[in-house]
Amino acid sequence: MLVRRSVHDDLGGFDPAFLDHGADLDFGWRAQLAGHRVIVVPAAVVRDASASLDGARPGGPTPRELERRGRRAARQVTLARCSPFAAPFLAIWMALSAVLASLTLLVAKRPRQAWRELTDVTALMHPFATLGARWRGRRTKRLRRDHLGTLFVAPAVAARTTVDHIQDAITPERARARREAAATTETGPVADDSESLDHLPASLPRRVVTHPGFLAVVAVLVATVAAWRDTIRAGALSPTNAGVAGGELRPVTTDSSGLWHAFRDAWHGAGLGTGAESGPHLAVLSALTWLAERVPGVAESRSSAGVTIAWLLFLTPVLAAWSTYLAARVVTSSRVARALAALAWGTAGVAATGLAQGRVGVAVVHVLLPFVLAGFCLAARRDGTFTATFATALATAVLGAFAPPLLALAALAALLLLVLGPGLRRARALVLLVVPAALLGPWTARFVEDPRLLLSGPGLVATSSDRTTWGVLTHVLGGTSATTWVAWLAAPLVVLGVVGLATRGRTRAESVGLVVGAVLAVLGLAVALGSEHVVLGSAETGVGRSAPAHLWAGLGVQLWWAGLLVGVLAGSRPVLASLGRPGRRWGFVAAVCAAALAVGPVLAAATVWGVQGIGRTLSVGQATLPAIATEQGGGPLGNRLLLLRPSDDVVDFVLAGQEPGELLRDLDRAPDADDAALVDAVANIVGGRGADSLDSKALARLGIGFVQVRATADSGLARRLDSSQGLSRLGSSERGILWKVQPLPAAGAGAEAGTAPSRARLVDADGAVLQVVPTVGPHAAVDTTLPAGTGARFVVLAEPTEWSRQAVVTFDGAQLQPVAGAAQPTYAVPPTAGTLEVDLAAAQPWWRLGQAVLLAFVVFMAVPFGNRRSRRRS
Repeated sequence: MLVRRSVHDDLGGFDPAFLDHGADLDFGWRAQLAGHRVIVVPAAVVRDASASLDGARPGGPTPRELERRGRRAARQVTLARCSPFAAPFLAIWMALSAVLASLTLLVAKRPRQAWRELTDVTALMHPFATLGARWRGRRTKRLRRDHLGTLFVAPAVAARTTVDHIQDAITPERARARREAAATTETGPVADDSESLDHLPASLPRRVVTHPGFLAVVAVLVATVAAWRDTIRAGALSPTNAGVAGGELRPVTTDSSGLWHAFRDAWHGAGLGTGAESGPHLAVLSALTWLAERVPGVAESRSSAGVTIAWLLFLTPVLAAWSTYLAARVVTSSRVARALAALAWGTAGVAATGLAQGRVGVAVVHVLLPFVLAGFCLAARRDGTFTATFATALATAVLGAFAPPLLALAALAALLLLVLGPGLRRARALVLLVVPAALLGPWTARFVEDPRLLLSGPGLVATSSDRTTWGVLTHVLGGTSATTWVAWLAAPLVVLGVVGLATRGRTRAESVGLVVGAVLAVLGLAVALGSEHVVLGSAETGVGRSAPAHLWAGLGVQLWWAGLLVGVLAGSRPVLASLGRPGRRWGFVAAVCAAALAVGPVLAAATVWGVQGIGRTLSVGQATLPAIATEQGGGPLGNRLLLLRPSDDVVDFVLAGQEPGELLRDLDRAPDADDAALVDAVANIVGGRGADSLDSKALARLGIGFVQVRATADSGLARRLDSSQGLSRLGSSERGILWKVQPLPAAGAGAEAGTAPSRARLVDADGAVLQVVPTVGPHAAVDTTLPAGTGARFVVLAEPTEWSRQAVVTFDGAQLQPVAGAAQPTYAVPPTAGTLEVDLAAAQPWWRLGQAVLLAFVVFMAVPFGNRRSRRRS
């Protein structure tokens, strides 16, 4: 600032209230009000030899702190020199705008800018200094304040500038056009017809069609459609069917609401139900099903959940290829190398085997594992962001819901980064360590009670193994099934991956990445080879049969294959560089051979998979229950179907209703409910345990409306059921013979016993049925109005006694308590008319609320706001 001595003396120098900051602005403002001329020269530059490149001075405040102090001083100067009548309103506006701006920036995830806006409020905390400056400035004021109106920015212009800044921050950045090499010789002006058009930018369709990542995804899609051709023709993906079933995947006949209640309710599950903690994978599948139900036709299907799972299995190779191409960006920027990795991962033999066996968890792992690995790499980098970290934590939680062993592996990696990482990397590691476990909630506590469960998962158990040399070789080649000539197609890629992991990185970060890839590969191979030697429990293998179960080796093979692809990506750099220099003969020949060994077998394996198909393990899901049983089970009666499965040794039975059962095979576990009454009723009806009773009333008390037997019409069991009192044969089909169970007798002439047994009934003091109580949901959920009656009456629910500990039964808002000593949950109901409600409380509601709040916060943190340029400025 250059000031004439006379002007300085006229104004009395700088105001003492703004000596540290804002003195220049205040002096110029007072000079304008005194009638002096002020000239601003924006091009003027003052350099400080002691300052660094970013403006920091030794021993002084940082440039960011100087900016903050300058903003505060500018507001104080404004309050000191504005109209005295406008000052109070201007102060209020400064406070409100600072708070609103900071809140808006926090929502946009700009914490530093939000704090900068909020600190502007401190300008209002020195009112006496501002009033003193106003009092001292009155002596030199010669012009009216409105005479300076043209010197200030108009509100409309300020609003347009703010809108322009917001638009600049949220508009996606366009990819920078590649600069062409400049000509070495200037040719001078030429005719327009002589100008070359060779360097014109390619059109958007051409760039898409020739993009290596797009070609890789399309190739995987073509191979997937070819492999699924028979299943697609059978209608597996059609909304009119119930999806697919077979292998590890059980028939699914429910919708998003059924899956959500199976996850949320404290008492859930098929048959008599259970009070054990539900797996969070049900919540994930419920959310996916809910999204799929927004597609026209899916919500009206017989099993929207089954259709959603079928489409998930079908699209897994394509989604896995796409996720691999994006995630591989942390290893290399080469599009060709990333496309090769995407093709190899999308058509990997372990994924094809897992999908053919109906392992939904394998599908989720194959899609999310590349994202999770890339997210951990970004969290360990200096330039990592919390947005990517929270997105990785969310993906890790979903991954752990289907594959608990990978949750433990991710927690171990986060713990190592927390201990060894410097600075903000420890904070990001803490997010990766805490958030996934917190999102999964109390479900993770069961790992402490039974560590075996940490080494298994829904659909991740196996009861057969191949411990021979050929079996070990199969795992090394990236497969899980029997070794064939097809498995040998992966041998070149295995060799290239090992060689790539053995190379030396150009930087320290790259070397650390190669070491991590090698550790991942070795750990995965160790899991694949050692999982078959660790028996975790037993799993069902057939009717009434179980066998020792262990972790499916394919999960370790996926880790092994992912580690090898890291080596392939790292080793692609010298190969691609040699291909770009054909003048070096031997290096070029070696690069061509390496490229052929990498690309050829991968394309051949994808072609063979497409030709051979996915096999016949998966079949189109059919109606597992007779139509009449499905109608009554999902209607007001809510009764069940007793499915008898006789074998040479025993008669196994399954109790089915509207509640969804286990979607995927898992380790056997002891039932939570006391099923002694059900076992006795089945034993009596089939003649087990020396029983000679032929009465079906015990079945009716349990809410069983139908009995189905997979046997011939002339079998001894079928003849016994025909002679049982209260059973009426309805017919037979390829699924077995169906009998109808007669309802319990009514109390009198005016009672309504119903046409079939019901899940809930109103009885008198002698247990005779007064009326059927209609149900509105799974496990005897009731919301109905009962008419007035005479005498004592009770509501009896065909559920186990353990059910009453989780259920909330109310009559006109007053909670009822179960009758002590009753064989089934029984509640005394007043004789007056009123509303009866039976609801199953949510399992650990405070945990569920906390999970919901945390999920909303994590999603908010994981979604990026604005473009990269604006995020870097913040």
